[in-house]
Amino acid sequence: LNAGLEGVTYWINEDGYRYVPEDKADEASKNSKAYLHDFNQLGMGVPGNLENPPAVLNKGVTKLRERYNALNIELAPYAVANPCFPFVSETYQAFGTQLDPIISDAAVQYIAGLIDEAGLRAASTKPITLPSNNHQPFIPGAAASRGSPILCGGNMNRVYCCFPGGKHKALTMSYDDGRTQDRRLVQIFNENGIKGTFHLNSGLFDRGDRVMPEEIPALYKGHEVACHTVTHPTIARCPLPEVAQEVLEDRKFLESCTGYPVRGLSYPNGSLSRDIENLLPALGIRYSRVVGSSDSFALPENPYRWQATCHHNHRLLELGEQFLGLFKKQYLYLMYVWGHSYEFDDKGNWDLMESFCRMMGGKEDIWYCTNIEFLDCMDDFNRLQFAADNSFVYNPNARDCWISVSDASRKEHSFLERYKANERTL
Repeated sequence: LNAGLEGVTYWINEDGYRYVPEDKADEASKNSKAYLHDFNQLGMGVPGNLENPPAVLNKGVTKLRERYNALNIELAPYAVANPCFPFVSETYQAFGTQLDPIISDAAVQYIAGLIDEAGLRAASTKPITLPSNNHQPFIPGAAASRGSPILCGGNMNRVYCCFPGGKHKALTMSYDDGRTQDRRLVQIFNENGIKGTFHLNSGLFDRGDRVMPEEIPALYKGHEVACHTVTHPTIARCPLPEVAQEVLEDRKFLESCTGYPVRGLSYPNGSLSRDIENLLPALGIRYSRVVGSSDSFALPENPYRWQATCHHNHRLLELGEQFLGLFKKQYLYLMYVWGHSYEFDDKGNWDLMESFCRMMGGKEDIWYCTNIEFLDCMDDFNRLQFAADNSFVYNPNARDCWISVSDASRKEHSFLERYKANERTL
């Protein structure tokens, strides 16, 4: 195939060698041009001296070329023809100049015994950087720098938002009032790798049954501290300026304890109004939880009327088992549990939360997050900038973003190709 097609661009003589008869020269020349135009990828790259006699090959060549030809003949028994070698993929067309040195270097290291076969294969998934525009191509499982585009590859891709790690399920917990029972609840969460949001009233620490301000940084480390207003009023009955003060002053005090912006709220006594809901963004609040149970694992449509899946006294274990059984990766699922830690003492059912956390903790397909971490993840995805054909995406965020791309030409549409952006220092 290197020389074209037998009987079209060349012929075989009685000794078995390739040649072109004089009366076919014009025809062969014409056919060769057509072959090179239409069929040049059919050649297998087999050295010509494996097809022709050395006397023909060595005619008029240099000593170095003679040695090269002789080595090819000597090593011929070890050569393995690869009929796919000349076919050029779309990836190679776009990134061949970057891929060639990676594969070549790996091949030399393999021959020299510096890496094993696994290392040689790993070279094919090594990320590459395009120097001109800082784009990075998609390679399955590879990381790409945040702040620069990430090529998704192929034609029109179907892109899905993912939770961190490419997961499709998330669990978050939410507990109000900052009672002393939070100490035991946090310990249960920590033992099982579960994260929660704790809504505190900064004006009620003197009541004696509350976690004290000096405890906040250590006790809630790894969790989220959020607002619950200063004095826990029924805010729908309050003037809006008073509501603003209740929220802002609570934020200020809690931020002095935590050292980070406090951006969450749960409505005290479940009290809210449309005016309060519209006011919260201007107060630096990104979400607020209402009371009640949705019995659903759907994502919130309105984060300022965010309803949990259930209160811990409402079908907790039953819903937990349902959540664990969810497997369809074309959807995102969120289980959100809320309550007050003192209720476990009141009802004597700490074993309920202990059983739930043991059942739910340590699952590879669940992302354990706080309320604000969940909203930040969704907001980060919404800020991603996708090409019109989904061939690449630009991540302007200061955090990692995970998406999945399902190639329609693949058998299994659930097979995810994940893209991750590395952390950038602000």
